[in-house]
Amino acid sequence: MKRRAPFRVPRALAAAGTALFLAAAAHLGAGGALPAPPVMAALAALAALTAAPLTARTMTAPILVGYLFAGQFALHQAFAALSVPAAPGGVPAPHVHGRTDVSFQGSVGQPGVPGAYPADAMLGLHLLATLATALVLARAEATLWMLASWLKTLIAQPAPAALPPVSRTAATGEGRRIHLGTSPGRVPARGPPRTAA
Repeated sequence: MKRRAPFRVPRALAAAGTALFLAAAAHLGAGGALPAPPVMAALAALAALTAAPLTARTMTAPILVGYLFAGQFALHQAFAALSVPAAPGGVPAPHVHGRTDVSFQGSVGQPGVPGAYPADAMLGLHLLATLATALVLARAEATLWMLASWLKTLIAQPAPAALPPVSRTAATGEGRRIHLGTSPGRVPARGPPRTAA
């Protein structure tokens, strides 16, 4: 019998939220701007929908690393395409993908982006953050499965116990006679009085 996966919605939200957070932090760290809040909400819902099929079984660390890498890449591309223009005239906000100097000047003469990371450092931070969060999520995943199996034993209804078979013997009225008061430990026989024959 196939075990039903526990806590599917919270697990999908945790994986999607992690991918969204890492992608947004990297995008902002690279000097980009995030899309408008309604667009971010739609992207968050889309990320959760893509994580939902993964929750049908145990999400291991390799599965989580793959999902987080793919999710970050897709979300980062969506942020770049859908972000709010920060420069006058509708020019998208600059960011420093592939640049190795931090003194980047915007195309419209804006000052550089002081918090931007060089491309190698940004890729390294992506890798480090993804691996660390995938390991944490995998450990949380194992803990949730263990909790679910423990709760299942607490909530499961016990099987009815089998009663011993009852032997029925017919009362024939023959046998020894019990006189009231002669055997203090025995209860007198019950039933209709015997007829004199």
